[in-house]
Amino acid sequence: MSEIILAVTDELVDRFRADAHQRELNRVLPYDEMALIAQSGLPGLIVPVDAGGPGTDYPTMLEVVRRLATADPSLAQILMIHYCQLTMALVNPATVRAEGSGGDLARFMAAEALAGRMIASAIAERGTPSALAYRTAITRNEDGRLVLNGSKYYCTGSLFAHWLGVAAVADTGERVKVLVPASAAGVDRVDDWNAFGQRLTGSGTVHFADVIVDESLIFPTMTALAPTDEPAEPDLYSGLYAAACSNYHAAINVGIARNAADDGFAFLRDKTRPWAYAGVAVANQEPHLLRLAGEISTSVTAAEALLAHSGARVQDAITTLTADTALAARLAVAQAKTFGTETALSAATELLTLGGTQATDRSLNLDRHWRNARTHTTQDATRWMMHYAGDAVVNGTAPPNTGRL
Repeated sequence: MSEIILAVTDELVDRFRADAHQRELNRVLPYDEMALIAQSGLPGLIVPVDAGGPGTDYPTMLEVVRRLATADPSLAQILMIHYCQLTMALVNPATVRAEGSGGDLARFMAAEALAGRMIASAIAERGTPSALAYRTAITRNEDGRLVLNGSKYYCTGSLFAHWLGVAAVADTGERVKVLVPASAAGVDRVDDWNAFGQRLTGSGTVHFADVIVDESLIFPTMTALAPTDEPAEPDLYSGLYAAACSNYHAAINVGIARNAADDGFAFLRDKTRPWAYAGVAVANQEPHLLRLAGEISTSVTAAEALLAHSGARVQDAITTLTADTALAARLAVAQAKTFGTETALSAATELLTLGGTQATDRSLNLDRHWRNARTHTTQDATRWMMHYAGDAVVNGTAPPNTGRL
């Protein structure tokens, strides 16, 4: 099954790569590309077998995201956000074990994903003390119906989504997620994402004004995403879930690195002029540039290996969840995320060393690799990941169960 899934992914990658740099250069939003992804079956990969899906293993899904990122990291980010939102709805123990509507919610969202319908995130808010502090609230109106009010930004994929996974405070005071139709009355999706990288992710603002909420589509958020009120006993699943989602971001970084490296090697091979005093007729015979190409290739290959290792450790923990397997997964993700960050930035920078001044021609849009890497690698504070990882291997200190390690 994984071979078929990756073959489908590769077909999409080939198609998306053909015009990716022109779409990014001109900021052509990927409505057509997202429609192809929706039709491909990729949105339903995570749906378990007992819910009618393929029950794809985590390493394969991670590789799907990485391969998409080698063509267009914006598309990869939209899909990985869908996977994270869907995971919280489908396999969150607090949801599927709940009495009443929990099982119905899982079945409903499984059917939606298998039909190619995408879920975007609506989590962060402006003006709050942290990304995990929410003012968006679910309350009861005069008719006794639940309504959602508030505003979110960094809503990745919201322009292309069928559903929005909104983090909110329930009328009970509990922090929850609620699924809202993206086209519902009172939902206003704004195309105001203006970052210099990852320009096509549709990560704009979404306003909610008295949006009617279906009570059956409300479910508990993960405790790892609410660190101010974590339970006394660590929630291993919650921490693993957040680490697995963080690892998708690592896959995007590693995909960007591979794309930048391949573009750099091609430019060196076909277009770069040698230094006038190098004593060689063509740049692809210049020894220092070949050494640099070898170093870039080694780093990217190592980043891909660390990513594969982290995927295997996450799958181990999914199969048998214990304190030890969860910690091993989180440490492996920290390594993959940190090294992938450094490799993406380095490969995207050194591409211009391989290419020289010609490679800075705006029409080539080769700077998109660095812009994408620099924008996407701000997702997490990787400086903390290595601190926690070092403390764990040297002193045996377990890192905080926030899911970011």
